[in-house]
Amino acid sequence: MELSLQTAVPFKTLEAATAAIDGLGMDVHKLGTSRIKAVLQTLGNPQDRVPALHVVGTNGKGSVTAYLTAMLQAAGFRCGTFTSPHLVDVRERIQVNGRPIDQSAFIEATNRVFMAMGAVGGQVPDPASALSYFECLNAMAFDEFARLKLDVAVIEAGLGGRLDSTNVMASPLAVVVTPISMDHMARLGPTLTAIAEEKAAVIKPGVPVVSGFQPDEVMAVLRAKAQQAQAPLLIASQPLPVGQLCLDTDDPHRQLGQYASGLLGPYQAQNLALVLKVLEAVDSALPVPEAARCHGIAHARWPGRYQWVAPYRLLLDGSHNEAGLNTLVDAINQDFGHVDLCWVLSLKRNRSLAMLQPLLQCAQTRHVIVLAPPAAEAERFHEPEAMADFVAHHAPEGTVVTIFNDATFLDWLRTQPRQGSFEGTLIVAAGSLYTTGRLLKGLALGEEDGSVD
Repeated sequence: MELSLQTAVPFKTLEAATAAIDGLGMDVHKLGTSRIKAVLQTLGNPQDRVPALHVVGTNGKGSVTAYLTAMLQAAGFRCGTFTSPHLVDVRERIQVNGRPIDQSAFIEATNRVFMAMGAVGGQVPDPASALSYFECLNAMAFDEFARLKLDVAVIEAGLGGRLDSTNVMASPLAVVVTPISMDHMARLGPTLTAIAEEKAAVIKPGVPVVSGFQPDEVMAVLRAKAQQAQAPLLIASQPLPVGQLCLDTDDPHRQLGQYASGLLGPYQAQNLALVLKVLEAVDSALPVPEAARCHGIAHARWPGRYQWVAPYRLLLDGSHNEAGLNTLVDAINQDFGHVDLCWVLSLKRNRSLAMLQPLLQCAQTRHVIVLAPPAAEAERFHEPEAMADFVAHHAPEGTVVTIFNDATFLDWLRTQPRQGSFEGTLIVAAGSLYTTGRLLKGLALGEEDGSVD
């Protein structure tokens, strides 16, 4: 069924469209696919009109999506990506060829999805049928990619798998399962096996499954699910060799095997190995020559994840679960093990403060800044005073603990001495992608300045 926008539409500005989506509730999670299936059917089932790669897992989904997008684009494919969350602008979640869709396309997609929800005057009369914030943007992405008749889409799942709104594609080109770890247990299950069962439920009959670097119990689930679905299972078993981190250039990069990677974390050696296995799985449909692979890997960008901000000796990293924070600590020890550390921390209330202990227990920790959230977001984050008290009890003796808000932190940051990349104190902001986004906005950073990872 085709919807017509020739009649009057409720949202005519980006602000109005964004406000309507915000009104669905960013923190409102609705599990299940029935709502989005009904909306997509009204829109003509756009999720099945563009070949897609479906990326699920716990950690590494965004990096895998960034690598795939950059390489496919370098090979000449018109590529859409759907990711979450956004850091600065909600349009980051829906991108075409690595760029957020423009304002007019975003407004039109919002109108089409709200009309498909049965909205009257911009309001959905039946709350039960209203999509969640995530589902709405997901439906908008499918709709826009189909409208543009793209060659391929890379679709990153949200927190789940079986009941995730991205799990509506009848037959994607491949399912990619990044490393699975303990996260969102209240929704996905109390054990690693239970979480793996939920994530692996996106496997479709005959559709290649690509994974690797999984705990044994997770791999057992993936093997069983793939066998049940008669789906080929390709396993990336060896990470690429991790080479030098090069920061003192106009083009910061990490050497991973034969490739210069625009994503800087040493853990990208696993993510890139997984991506190369994905390209092997879909080579007949999406051939990517070696030159395009090299170019895409070098130009891959995933802001807010091990992102080097050269003038300030600042690493921005949105790690916010136990596995991600442990990986961050390992990476910093590998790359900056000899320098003093200043942590800049915030954490949402649904995360345990105990997750911060690996960071605080780094021997190089000298200063911890607890970042107070804006008043409008205060209820979503741990109270700064409680965090500061926790830090004081778990950081090395003599560690300075300070509470700043965004503005005072940025003022402080700009007063710090400018030193060489591997000299002096390294400042690392971690614990929340939302906070990372606020800092990126405060620093006015973007891809054009060459600072993203």
